[in-house]
Amino acid sequence: MNLLRRLVFATVVVFATTGGAHAQRVIPETAFVGDLEGIVVPEIRISGKRFRLAPGSKFRDRDNRIVVPVSAPQSGRIAFNFDLMGQVWGIWLLTPTEIELMKARGRDIKDVIR
Repeated sequence: MNLLRRLVFATVVVFATTGGAHAQRVIPETAFVGDLEGIVVPEIRISGKRFRLAPGSKFRDRDNRIVVPVSAPQSGRIAFNFDLMGQVWGIWLLTPTEIELMKARGRDIKDVIR
């Protein structure tokens, strides 16, 4: 019984001390980078270009929480990708660290042909 108590205690300690740790989020290699200039469903304006939001598109804030487009920030540096129909499907509001990492990838919105 003493061994069982130690195992339970050790398990509780492990979960309690790692509860605040966040896994680094994954932004697809195919994502482009641009400046969000506004969302008026069903459109999104990125770096002076208008795109259509895909049905079921996902906007993730800096804490990786999914935010509905109506309550999403209207500006900021973002990464985004397209679905098979050419509509914006995934949007990630970038942290300062992620902005630097995305610069190294070199996939700016200027690479998008529209």
